[in-house]
Amino acid sequence: MMIDEGEPMIADEPSYGRRSKQRRLLVVTIVALALGSGAAALFLSGDDDGLNLATAAVGDHGTDGNVLLTPRRERDVDALFRDTVLPGEPDAQDGIEPAAETGQRLVETIIKSGDTLARALGDAGADNLTAHNAAKALGKLTDLRRLKPGMELSLIFERADDRLSEVRLKESIERTVYIRLTDEGRFEGAEEKATFRRELNRARGTIDASLFLAAGRAGLEHQVTAELIRMFSFDVDFQRGIHPGDSFELTYERFMDDENRVAKTGRILKATLVRKNKPLTYYRFHPKGAIHPDYFDAKGQSARKTLMQTPIDGARISSGFGKRRHPIQGFVRKHKGVDFAARSGTPIMAAGDGVIEALGRNGGYGRYIRIRHNGTFKTAYAHMRAYRRGLKRGSAVKQGQIIGYVGTSGASTGPHLHYEVLKNNTQVNPRSIKLPTGIKLSGKQLAAFEGHRTKLDTTIAALPVNTPTEIAGAEPQVDD
Repeated sequence: MMIDEGEPMIADEPSYGRRSKQRRLLVVTIVALALGSGAAALFLSGDDDGLNLATAAVGDHGTDGNVLLTPRRERDVDALFRDTVLPGEPDAQDGIEPAAETGQRLVETIIKSGDTLARALGDAGADNLTAHNAAKALGKLTDLRRLKPGMELSLIFERADDRLSEVRLKESIERTVYIRLTDEGRFEGAEEKATFRRELNRARGTIDASLFLAAGRAGLEHQVTAELIRMFSFDVDFQRGIHPGDSFELTYERFMDDENRVAKTGRILKATLVRKNKPLTYYRFHPKGAIHPDYFDAKGQSARKTLMQTPIDGARISSGFGKRRHPIQGFVRKHKGVDFAARSGTPIMAAGDGVIEALGRNGGYGRYIRIRHNGTFKTAYAHMRAYRRGLKRGSAVKQGQIIGYVGTSGASTGPHLHYEVLKNNTQVNPRSIKLPTGIKLSGKQLAAFEGHRTKLDTTIAALPVNTPTEIAGAEPQVDD
């Protein structure tokens, strides 16, 4: 929608235009004098540049640095402009109607943590009744209980009477819902859905220092790199198991907008990690009857194991399992877990599917979570800064789900995750324990996988490396 930000046109009344400008200058000068003599001086120039500079100056002298720029204050000052009459100026009773402002005013904001939609609309300048009615109308198009911080919100006000005439809420890059004020004074809404062009991107890289840096050089988006690490996290210790000269190759989906920009990334369809000249390859496949897709090697063995080796991305091991000198108490004692040093606030993932059996303060462990995965294994996470909202004892969690954030609570010398694996309630070394593997395809499921793998390999072989290639017409059948 085109937004008219121009000044109203006054036909056949040049003297009124001059007086309107004088009137605005007088009122804003009064405001400036109330705020300080420094701001007032700028208004006395009487030209447009002086007026613009003075408006900025008034904002600089306010208690919040934005005196005249908030939607509510802008309405108040505009009303004062309309009501102020200069000496000798004709008013409506003299037979001349002041011209109303035309055009629209756009206010853009985002949903903040803890916001309701009505509150966000009110903060952006809508009055309480209008905000309530607008939120009610939008609630017919979207689930307002699922508002997320960062969602984009746009409001359009009519300058003539400052009515809220349109609201747009961007739920995701694919879907925007909006409402518009009808002539009858009701809000009616609809949705807009964006469409994107699907491409397959084939990329490869050689590791010099870390997989993360090499992936960046290969043009991988951050979320793709994170998924690549999770794919191989059951088999590879990314702190000690990667060496200079190792390499990777993967093929994944990209969705492009009308300007040929990457709007979002999709699934990794195939990936290979070569360590010391030994390749390890996984294909994404959704077995019939399975709830979720998974990654399988060429023989149909799932990559997934009961527990991930590393429940945190981008961290380094600062202390291993075994005897060590305690950094606070000073004496030598057995360290019954593995410490991962990371920045405060780094997300911590559940190492496997399970149920939370402990959540809360636990002595020197500080903020602590323990997850029961099955009758044999449990994992524990200590020194957390915070837990993920909504978790409690008895909550079911999935492997890779964020459960909390790195901190330094309890007996800790700095931000890190203390991670333990318990086998039959006894701490064991997470780095050496043999864990059960995932499913092994057989029979009709294995035959379906082999057909999928062959088609995918054929398609990928025709793709150039590191250049997105649109897939049109026939393409391999991939899971949802």
